[in-house]
Amino acid sequence: MSGTPTSLPEGSVPDAARLLDRSRVATVVVSLDGTISYASDATGQMLGTSADAVVGTSIIDWLTPDELGRAIESLTAIAASPDAHNFPMVFRLRRADGRDIEVDVLANDLVADPAVRGVLLNVIREEDRTRYVDPIRALAAGLDHASVLRLVAAGVGRGGHSPRPAVVVAWADAATGIGNELYPARMDDELLAAIRTLVDGDSDGIVRMRALVPRQRLSLPAASLPPGIAEVLSARDRAGIRVGAIGADGDAVGVLLAAEPTVVWANGEWTPSMVHHWDDLLDLGTVAFERNRWQSRLLHSATHDGLTGLANRAHFHDRLGRLGTRHDLSVLYLDLDDFKEINDRFGHARGDAVLAEIGNRLRDVVRPDDLVARLGGDEFAVAVIDAPAATVVELAQRLLAVVSEPLPLSCGGGSIGVSIGVAHRAAGEPVEAVVIRADHALIGLKRELRKGSVAIAVA
Repeated sequence: MSGTPTSLPEGSVPDAARLLDRSRVATVVVSLDGTISYASDATGQMLGTSADAVVGTSIIDWLTPDELGRAIESLTAIAASPDAHNFPMVFRLRRADGRDIEVDVLANDLVADPAVRGVLLNVIREEDRTRYVDPIRALAAGLDHASVLRLVAAGVGRGGHSPRPAVVVAWADAATGIGNELYPARMDDELLAAIRTLVDGDSDGIVRMRALVPRQRLSLPAASLPPGIAEVLSARDRAGIRVGAIGADGDAVGVLLAAEPTVVWANGEWTPSMVHHWDDLLDLGTVAFERNRWQSRLLHSATHDGLTGLANRAHFHDRLGRLGTRHDLSVLYLDLDDFKEINDRFGHARGDAVLAEIGNRLRDVVRPDDLVARLGGDEFAVAVIDAPAATVVELAQRLLAVVSEPLPLSCGGGSIGVSIGVAHRAAGEPVEAVVIRADHALIGLKRELRKGSVAIAVA
C-alpha cells in the first residue's frame, strides 16, 4: 500500500559485509596491538590497494611517520575508556602509492565483544567531510582569514551534494587591507580567470552581486553573463553561477560563488537543502571576516597612535629594527615649537586638534615607503628608506614648510613652528644609534635657537 514502509522479509538478515563494502566509509577492526583483523573493500580503495592486502598489517604501517605517537596515545585512551563510543580522531594516512591523505575517524571500543575483539574504526575520506568541519577547525586553530575562506569555498557541495568549483570573493575593505581578493577551491585556471573578469567588470551580474545584503542569495544563469564567461561555463557543463552574500558589521563584504552543473540547476531555483547548506557556509565566512576585522583593529591599536593615526614609538622602532643593514636609512626627528603654550592657553582639546592636523600634513608629504610616527607629546619622526642625502634634506625642507603653514580655524588659526634633527646612517651603524643621533641633533638645535625658530640640524 502506498506510503507503507518496506521491510526485509521476516527472518532474513542483510549481508553486513556486502553493505560495508558498498559504503564509501571505510570500516576497519584493529586489535589493541595495532593489527588489522578486518578491512572493508572501501578501506582498500581508500588506501589504493585491496582489502585483503590490508588485513594482517599493522595500522601503524598506514600512518604517516609524524602520526605514530598520536595514534598510540589514541589507542591507549580508548583502551582506558571502556565502551568508548564514537571517539573522534583525525589522521593522515599514507596510501600504497605513497600519497598522503587526511581522514576523519570515529572509534568504538568493541574489545570485550567476542565477535569483534578489537576497536572498530569508521574512516571518512577528507572529501566526504561535512561542509563545516574544516572551516570550524581553521577558525578554532586561529588560521588567517584567507585559509578559512578557501575552506568555506571548499565546503560547497559537501554534506549531501556533489562538490562544486567555488570561490569566496572579498570586496575591498579599508578596515582590514583586503582588496578584491579571491579564495578558490576546485577551480581550474581558466574558470578562475573568468570569475575574476566578472568580479573586476561592470556587468549587470557584478552590479547585482554588490547590491546584496548579508545572507541574500542570487542565481546568475550563464545566458545573463558576459559571453566570454558563459562560454567557459558551457564548456564545463555549468548552467550558471550561484551567489551568496557574506556580511560583517551588517554589510556585505564579499560573496560566495559556485559554478553549478546543468543537471542540478533546476531553472535557477534554490532547493531547500541548498538554502540551508549555503546559509551555514555564509555564516562561517562572516565569522572569518569579522575576526579578521577585529584582529586588524587590535593590531592597528597596538601599533598606531590613537590621536593622529600615525605609527607609535614601539612600531617605529620595531619597523626600523627589521631593516637590518641592507638599506640606507635617514631619520628626521621633529619637535613642535612652543606647543606647550597652546595647551596652557587654549586647553588640551585645541592641542589635540593641532597634533592631528600636523600628523595629516606629515603623512601627506612623506614618500609611500617612508615611515612617519608620533613618538609622544609633540615629537614626531620620519624614517626615510633608501634615499640619497639630497632627497632627505629636500624632504626636511618640505616638512618645515608644510608644518609652518597657517592652521585651520578648527585648530584656532595661527601657526606653529618646528625644529628638525637629521641623521644619516653610517656604514654598519645600528638603527638605534641613528635615531639617537637625530634626537641629539634636535636637542642641540633647540638649545641654540630662539623660541619659534624654524630650522634643521644635521648630525
